[in-house]
Amino acid sequence: MNTFKFIIAFILVSSGFFRVSALDSIRFVSANPAMEADRLARALVGVWENTGYQEEFLSASLELIEGESVTAQIRLQLNADKTYLRLQKSGDLRQVEEGIWRLSADGTYLFFQNTGDEEIYYMRIKHLDLDELVLEMSTGREVGENLDVFFNKS
Repeated sequence: MNTFKFIIAFILVSSGFFRVSALDSIRFVSANPAMEADRLARALVGVWENTGYQEEFLSASLELIEGESVTAQIRLQLNADKTYLRLQKSGDLRQVEEGIWRLSADGTYLFFQNTGDEEIYYMRIKHLDLDELVLEMSTGREVGENLDVFFNKS
């Protein structure tokens, strides 16, 4: 019986049905990438809130104040019709953004396009579980300077 289980496990692992991550956890991966991306897109629908992250403090004139920082918070609402609403609070500043979102074909990136804006920006999905999401965002300050933002589904 153990040999049978081992052979089945070997076939599943070697055929790509299971993928081992850097954390040595095993997760199911669909043999059809389009189905996997669709499943991920459905899992992303909902309201996601982060617990806050430190950000350099911006004055009312949006100038950086050297050495000052404040806790910033993001609330991201991803709707099934592929529209989104993002609210970011940083100190006394509030930024609201609406637009459309889509998932890359391989399910690795979230693309956002603000309503009335042609520019598209993206965030890399580093982790997605039932109620946990980690997005890697560019800080916009230096090329390659990224920030991991942790969200919980509310």
